[in-house]
Amino acid sequence: MYKQKHSEQGAVTDSLYHFASSADLSTRISARSVSSSLTGASPWPLSSISNLANSFHDRFGQQGPLSDLDEAIELYRAALALRPPGHSDRSTCLDNLAISLRARFEQQGALSDLDEAIELHRAALTPYPPGHSLRSSSLDNLAIALQVRFERQSVSSDLGEAFRLYLQLSQVSHAVTRGDLRAANSWATSAEQLKHHSSMVAYQTALKFLDSHVAILSSFSRHFDVVREATLSIAMDAFSYSIRHDALTTAVELYWTQLARFRTSPDELSASGDTSKALAQEFKQLSSRLRKVLGELDVSPEEQSSHIRKLTVKWHGIISRICMVPSFFRFLLPPLFSDLQKAAEDGPVIIVNASQYSCDALIILRALDPVHISLDIARAEVSE
Repeated sequence: MYKQKHSEQGAVTDSLYHFASSADLSTRISARSVSSSLTGASPWPLSSISNLANSFHDRFGQQGPLSDLDEAIELYRAALALRPPGHSDRSTCLDNLAISLRARFEQQGALSDLDEAIELHRAALTPYPPGHSLRSSSLDNLAIALQVRFERQSVSSDLGEAFRLYLQLSQVSHAVTRGDLRAANSWATSAEQLKHHSSMVAYQTALKFLDSHVAILSSFSRHFDVVREATLSIAMDAFSYSIRHDALTTAVELYWTQLARFRTSPDELSASGDTSKALAQEFKQLSSRLRKVLGELDVSPEEQSSHIRKLTVKWHGIISRICMVPSFFRFLLPPLFSDLQKAAEDGPVIIVNASQYSCDALIILRALDPVHISLDIARAEVSE
C-alpha cells in the first residue's frame, strides 16, 4: 500500500534545487555533502534541503533505486533537525520522513522502519487539533501506516485505531480541502476492501466533501474536471455498496445527488428576485475567496488554517440565509427519495450503475420501492 507524500502545502517550488525527478541529481549536488555541511553554518536554505529530499524520493518512486530512498531519508532527518518543535514546517517534515521510512519498509521489510514511521506520523498529527485544515492529510498518513502494520502483524488494535482516526473526518466542518478529499477517499477505499462497518459513513463523508468542494470551485477552475472525474468513481462505488447492502433508497438518492452536483445553484438563486440575487452574489464572492485561500502556497500552514476557519464561518452563514429563501430550503443538500419518485410520474425510471465492485440496474416507480436487477456484464460494456 505504497503512498506518495502529499502535504496540503505541496512540495515547495521556489528553491534553486527543486529538480525534475528524472534529472541526474548526483551531477548537480551531493546529498552527503549537504548533510555534512549542516554541522557548521549552513548556506543552504531549509526549503532547498527538503526539496532535494523530495526529488530523491520522487525519483525512487519513478525508477526504484533504493539508494535514492536512503538519501531522501538522510536529508529528511537533516531537515527535521533544523525544524525544532513549534516550527511551522515541522509536521510536514515529520510526515515526509515517515512516508519515506514506510516506503523503505515495503522494500526491505524492516519492521523498525514502519514502527518509527508510525511514531513520526503521530508526532506530525499532534499540532493539528480537530478543525485544523491540515489535520485530515496528517490523519490519513497515520491511518495508512497503521493499516500497513496490521497487514504485516494482524494486530487488531492497529486497524481499530486507523478507523477511529478516519471516523473523525465525518466531523469536519471547515471548507473542504483537497487533503480532506484524499483522506475521505482513502477511508472509503480501505473500509470497502476490509469490509469495515464504517463503509457507508465513509462513502457519505466522501460525497459530502465532494459536494462542498464543488460548491466552492468555479466551473472554470482547473481542478473542476479532476473533481468531476473523482466524483463519478466514488459515487458509482457508493451506489454499488448501497445496493449490495440492500439500501436501495439510499442508492437512488446518491445517484440523483451525483446528477445534481454540477448544476449552477447560485445562478438559479439569482433568478429568484433582487434579494436572492444579492445572496447569490455574496455566495459567489465568498466561494472565490475560499478558492484563493485553499490554493495559497506562500503562507504558513497556521495562517492558512486561520483564514479558512474565518471564511468558513461566513460561508456557512450565507448558506443558512439562502436556505430561508422559498424553494431553496435544501440549497446544496442532497435530494430526498420522496421527491425523486416524482420523476417516475410518467413512467418507470431506470438507473444503470457500473462500479468496480458490481454492475446493477434500479427501476424507480412512482409509488413503490425501487426494484433491483443485478447485471452480469462487464463494466466496460455498460460504459459503452
